[in-house]
Amino acid sequence: MMDDDHLQDTQRETVPEKIETVEDVSSDAQDFNPRLIATKEQTDILPEDTSPIQKSDLRRCQLSPDGTSLLLVSASGSKTSSLLETIILPPDLLTESTKQLATYSSITLPEQVRTTATYPFFDLSQPSSLLQLVSLPDHPLRLVNSLALDSGIVATYPYIIPTTEAYLCPHSLLFTPDGTHFFAGVDSQLAIFDVSRQKADPVRVSKLRPNGYLGKQYEWRMRRGIVSTMDISQHNLLAIGTFGREIGLVESGGWGQCSTVIDLKDGAEGSGVSKVKWSTCGSYLLVGERQSDAIQVFDVRGKHELLQTFVGRHAMSMMPLGWDLTPNGEVWAGGMDGHVRIWEGIGKSEGDVVASASWKAHEDVTIATEVHSSGSVIITGSAEDRNRKRGNSGHEDDDISDNDSQSSQATDDELDASIKVWSL
Repeated sequence: MMDDDHLQDTQRETVPEKIETVEDVSSDAQDFNPRLIATKEQTDILPEDTSPIQKSDLRRCQLSPDGTSLLLVSASGSKTSSLLETIILPPDLLTESTKQLATYSSITLPEQVRTTATYPFFDLSQPSSLLQLVSLPDHPLRLVNSLALDSGIVATYPYIIPTTEAYLCPHSLLFTPDGTHFFAGVDSQLAIFDVSRQKADPVRVSKLRPNGYLGKQYEWRMRRGIVSTMDISQHNLLAIGTFGREIGLVESGGWGQCSTVIDLKDGAEGSGVSKVKWSTCGSYLLVGERQSDAIQVFDVRGKHELLQTFVGRHAMSMMPLGWDLTPNGEVWAGGMDGHVRIWEGIGKSEGDVVASASWKAHEDVTIATEVHSSGSVIITGSAEDRNRKRGNSGHEDDDISDNDSQSSQATDDELDASIKVWSL
């Protein structure tokens, strides 16, 4: 177990200096060409291993709230286990030479990680704050230290079905802004846990019921579906998205009633919400779906109507492709073709909006796009096209034939499985 003094000494050497900001990264779209400043190939091998290197399949890449670290989840080469990693960005990140990123802490887990959530007060100089929640099938939710992933579990939170005592595995997790509680979304229900009460049941469970009674406590009139994503606005309004293609807006930061339900079935094509995110002003809600080429923007100040549709995303896949917002209100999103595209003007127009700029970030699918809070650094991550690997079915759970497996293995060296950091 790594003690706090050792962690603090290490972190004083590795905390990046403040990254300078930029005003507008896409004012001259024709000349837009970000500079690659750091990179890392994703492999199953750990630093102390001597086994053959096999490329891993990136599933999630999150920038820590303090902007100093990358928190990664990858599927192993065999796709039966997960690799959890933490990378500390180097302090000289913006110098001329291209850096090679290195894993600071990692652990291989025997099951596929369903989702993670990072403690909102994550601060590299405070070892006790470096926490993230991890959701695994058939296990309690676990709280771990991101810089000591192999040093044990900090706390656990059981989420079980009372009648069968089977564990529920959340598809989405989110800390409250004050860090005292967290939300866990599963099939047709949302639970709230108290962080201080480890090994305890949820303090509240709200259920999605299509025929429920309006105003009934802890019951929301929404179609049944997995609660797949969540975000809280600066006005303390919790937005939840489901694979049933609905958005629920919950008052009092998730503790109140579901006051509004937005149905996506009459809008852009899609097959389930993969991400919701509030604009910095809290007036607009951005929604991304699986199997959708668009990101929809809803104005929540009046009738909660669709205002804009950012089109041409190139994301017709069941893979949840990442996207993010810059501090000056631009949307950056990765595509199946390896490009990152940029849309401007959230809330400034109506109807369809085309991308103002793009660049080729990877040779394979750009599955992760994270914007640093400074607005001057972008992190992207790539993964294999799992739809291509499974032929034309488009189903990620289809069996893979021996010929498909051999073909995939033969082209493993050509797979772009990498993390890249770009300066604007």
